[in-house]
Amino acid sequence: MDLSTYYKQHPEERYENIRRMGEILSRVEETLTKAEALLEEWKALQPDFETLVAYYDSPQWREDYFDSNDGKIPDEVPQWVLTQDAIFDAIGTEFDLADGYKELIETIDSKKWKE
Repeated sequence: MDLSTYYKQHPEERYENIRRMGEILSRVEETLTKAEALLEEWKALQPDFETLVAYYDSPQWREDYFDSNDGKIPDEVPQWVLTQDAIFDAIGTEFDLADGYKELIETIDSKKWKE
């Protein structure tokens, strides 16, 4: 028995399926709206992130790092950026996220309608 015939015999299940599909669509739309906003924010952040990575790769960061460890930088100056792992971890997290997005994009691309 095909689904159409089944639903004709069981209309309550048909209506429940329609409700469930509506709930899924609502979640999809909400998530896509958030993803779109986050993607735009992430793209806009790239120039600043590149500046941060360039600083991390620079002799100045190393000098700041050692001066921080030696107590030469006042305590009121935030020095979290001078920890060895903070920027490195942010770079790694971005790569991991990009890999996750790449996998998702490949899955989505495989479902595109063929013309």
